[in-house]
Amino acid sequence: SQGSGQDTLVQQVTRKTRESDEYKEMMKSLKNTMMIVVESLINKFEEDQLKKEELHRRKQHEQRTSYCMDSCSDSGSSFNQSYTFMNQEQLQIIVGRMDPSQPKEVRREALQTLCCAPPSDVLNCECWVTLRKHLATALSDPDPTLNDKSLRFYAKTFSSSTFTTTRETYTSLAKHLESCFTSQQSPVPTLFAGIDITSPDIVQLLKKFRLLNEFQKEVPSFWIRHPEKFMEEIVESTLSLLSVTHEQNLRAETSHRVLEPVHFLALLDTKASWFNKWMHGYYSRT
Repeated sequence: SQGSGQDTLVQQVTRKTRESDEYKEMMKSLKNTMMIVVESLINKFEEDQLKKEELHRRKQHEQRTSYCMDSCSDSGSSFNQSYTFMNQEQLQIIVGRMDPSQPKEVRREALQTLCCAPPSDVLNCECWVTLRKHLATALSDPDPTLNDKSLRFYAKTFSSSTFTTTRETYTSLAKHLESCFTSQQSPVPTLFAGIDITSPDIVQLLKKFRLLNEFQKEVPSFWIRHPEKFMEEIVESTLSLLSVTHEQNLRAETSHRVLEPVHFLALLDTKASWFNKWMHGYYSRT
């Protein structure tokens, strides 16, 4: 019939069209374009959500870590001061003044100025790699003022920055704490001697672990909002710190074994609440 013939003709044209190279190329191009558009829409949506959640997280995190900053500061803490925005040239000058070869007073003033700068500006500066080394050096410095001011910068960064910034700060602090248990210049008490909380060195070490532990408790809030590669650095630096074994412990009797990072964390977080929060059953990515 005529209708049947027309249907057959339509089917033939359709089949020929779909099998043509031009049609296949068009569909491939359309698919690629749609994938780009969909990915762009998803990224835009996630970006908007991140901004909203980041603001909410900052407010909560500031409240939780405020006491950390208080304990790391003196009565004239610079945390109550407003931000001082700095350009690259100013930050480079500060980095130069924080060099270990500079006089202690020069380094102290540079750290004080650094604490007044927005953390995001500091970590986005071109000389951040060098600055990070100087901050770690100040954390290990026997001078209590340098040590204290450097720790205040870390605390301030944790409480008021984006995840990318806090990730950098966390891994830097974790690496520093790891060096405290592997360096021959940083004596660690033994299990037999215990922890002397009147010792300035022990007090400072406990402050650093407490700051690290506070952020550990906040980490689950990042699980579903950031790519896994960002979180891997946090997890790996934590496991690296906890797996540190002092050389003396490999050959010493139990009573002469030195304390390890896990002992300090257990002292500050007796129920290991940070570990419970990290477990998949507590907070899933899905």
